[in-house]
Amino acid sequence: MLSWRFEGFGLGSRARLEEKRAQLRQVALERERLRATIAAEVRAEHARLVSLRAQLEPAELAVVRARQAYALHRERIFDGQGMPLEALTAMQSLATAELAYLEVTAGYSLAQLRLYTALGGPLDTQF
Repeated sequence: MLSWRFEGFGLGSRARLEEKRAQLRQVALERERLRATIAAEVRAEHARLVSLRAQLEPAELAVVRARQAYALHRERIFDGQGMPLEALTAMQSLATAELAYLEVTAGYSLAQLRLYTALGGPLDTQF
């Protein structure tokens, strides 16, 4: 038995071929959109990491200076030269500096993790 189909004189095959090409172009466009999204995410996370890295040293220095100021004010109080209010203000400044340093270091660690995952690194949830 010999069977012959014309399929609209080859137009059916051409239509299927064009449909497959359109699907292929759509997949390629989706892949490029995904690449652009990933690249934007990596750039944003890298910028955040660089910014927080630049804040680490000044935040640490602020803590060191606040500790020194607090120690000096305590000495002055014990020597009878300073007022307790000065030490309280120095203690508040120290607490503020330490909190700022903690926020910067935590943010920096989080930015490292986000950049790692944005670059495709696995986030292992097993501890």
